[in-house]
Amino acid sequence: ANVAFALSVDPENPVLQSLRDTERKGPSTMAEEVAANPFYTCSTSLRPFLRME
Repeated sequence: ANVAFALSVDPENPVLQSLRDTERKGPSTMAEEVAANPFYTCSTSLRPFLRME
C-alpha cells in the first residue's frame, strides 16, 4: 500500500518502481523504505505536486 501511494505521487521514480517489484518478492528493508518514502524524498519532481514552489 505504501509503494502504491508513493507511485501515485511520483509515478516516474525508478526507486519506487524497483521497490514495487521487490515488494512482490517479500518485505523491503528500512533503507529501501526511506529511499522511497515521498515524505522523506521531496524531489524537485514532487515540489509542484506538493505546492512547495
